[in-house]
Amino acid sequence: MTYKVLRYFTDMTDNHYAYRAGDTFPRDGAKVSEERIRALLTGNNKRGVKLIEEVKDEEPKAEKPKVEKPKTEKATPKKTTSSTTKGRKK
Repeated sequence: MTYKVLRYFTDMTDNHYAYRAGDTFPRDGAKVSEERIRALLTGNNKRGVKLIEEVKDEEPKAEKPKVEKPKTEKATPKKTTSSTTKGRKK
């Protein structure tokens, strides 16, 4: 299970490792007891406040294939001559 740190704290059971708000708990390679996790989740710790929250592991969403829109050229107006101006002398 993964947890997110809510408030800064140093973990007394992990050589005083500093966790900052937004960090993932526990850090890579750290082993934490269920009792310690419960204490940090509930506020039943020395600080008396909830320090971590559970993050639900989501399955990675399948990426939608990118569809490129065909490039369109800007239409340029064609020059037309009106039938009334044809054949007139200037």
